[in-house]
Amino acid sequence: MTAAKSTTTKKAAPKQPADRKPPADERDDGVLHVPFRGLTVDVPREALDDFELIADLAAFERQGDLTVLPGVLDRLVGDQYREVLETARDKSTGRISLEAGATLVQELLGALDPNS
Repeated sequence: MTAAKSTTTKKAAPKQPADRKPPADERDDGVLHVPFRGLTVDVPREALDDFELIADLAAFERQGDLTVLPGVLDRLVGDQYREVLETARDKSTGRISLEAGATLVQELLGALDPNS
């Protein structure tokens, strides 16, 4: 009679890529670096802790007040306002429609909080 060999093997932990970067929300510079429409948009964390921003978003949500959206975008992206806004421009008309502008802001908010 021969003795059975043990077939237990230890599984190695999967290797992590050496160049792996932490997700944007884990960086420690006080800024969210958000991939958005081919850009990297930098939104200071403090921009999200803004009473007036919440009031504007509530006005948009409750009353459909589109006039607050340019201010919302400016508060969030600051110096990148024009660059981000350009992503909504219609190439054939040269204009940014109200719908395109509203969609832009909603998509950016979704990118900032993808679990909402």
